[in-house]
Amino acid sequence: MRRPVPDVDFDELRAQARPQPLLAAAQRRVAALEPDDPVGFVHGDLWAGNTLWRGATLAAVIDWDCAGLGPAGVDIGSLRCDAAMCYGLEAADHVLGGWQREARRPARSLAYWDAVAALCTPPDIDWFAGAIADMNGRPDLTKELLRQRRDAFLADALERLR
Repeated sequence: MRRPVPDVDFDELRAQARPQPLLAAAQRRVAALEPDDPVGFVHGDLWAGNTLWRGATLAAVIDWDCAGLGPAGVDIGSLRCDAAMCYGLEAADHVLGGWQREARRPARSLAYWDAVAALCTPPDIDWFAGAIADMNGRPDLTKELLRQRRDAFLADALERLR
């Protein structure tokens, strides 16, 4: 597995959508790279909506239909992108800090996996918006806000890839 949600063809969705220069630039940049990160078992669709919590304690991770073998970055990037979209760029750093604390090692190829995760969202965020807002009980998470935050997360990842 080289990206989250492998059963959705996000490349085709971008090809059918109105052109977005940032997404096109990211797609070209990601295609030119392929980190040699170690492979292990990954969730493949890790975002807040696939976690269950008891207070501040993670109780379960659900919806394992995209799980398989892949680099940890598939899940780290996906969860960081979700956090950035829902709470702003700084939230992605909290995800990274928690992951690195628990893994007891730094994340590898982080900018690459962040870009990959952002590319695994619908170009216009259309069908994501309702699910994300409903799962979080956040009517403020409009399509426009989610797209703006996704694009800021992606632009930051591209800057770090330079």
